[in-house]
Amino acid sequence: FRITPRLSQGVYARVPAPAFLIKELVPPRALALLFSWDKAAQDSRSAGFAPDKEAIGERALKLKQLATQLGEMKGQVNVLGLLSKGSLTLETLQEPHKSMAKRLSTTRIMAAISAGQGSAMALVSRGEGYMSIDLIATNPSYMVASETAELALLEAVVAEAAQAGASEVKLSPAFQVGGDTFYSIAGFLPAEGAPPEPTDDRARVVDKSRVLYRRIS
Repeated sequence: FRITPRLSQGVYARVPAPAFLIKELVPPRALALLFSWDKAAQDSRSAGFAPDKEAIGERALKLKQLATQLGEMKGQVNVLGLLSKGSLTLETLQEPHKSMAKRLSTTRIMAAISAGQGSAMALVSRGEGYMSIDLIATNPSYMVASETAELALLEAVVAEAAQAGASEVKLSPAFQVGGDTFYSIAGFLPAEGAPPEPTDDRARVVDKSRVLYRRIS
């Protein structure tokens, strides 16, 4: 399915979805995409307001968070590339990546790609009995369409986790106009008893402590 959000309210409806190519990316390919997306995000923010832009209102905040997310992903994907070439080892990593060494040792780069219909990329790691989506970002040139790509990618990770015998998938969510409602479409929910999501949009932009879960029966 595809989601069609009402821009000011974060209400989502399901309509037939475009096809996405779900694939694992090697670090050089992922890094090239991330640099392209980062440039698009920076250019969009520099251009300022225009009535025909997607990044207005709450989506302007989403673009701000996305720019930060893309920077973090570029750093981690670059490390993954250096590790794969043997130019770095887990033991020689420096902060901020040194504290991520255990996670990075199991991290893969997954993407949902389409031509002109939005795309999404995630860093996916595995633990004992679970998989974790540690960072997820979308193509800022197609912000609304890429939300559908993000959901398609989440579903693909869940399907892979189920096939691998995992009991749950953990998600560090990106900022969404609809907040947790967006991720509930794909079955990702807060843990029982977790603090409620911040009601202030700007607080949600900087909140990195939130984790959502998709249980696999």
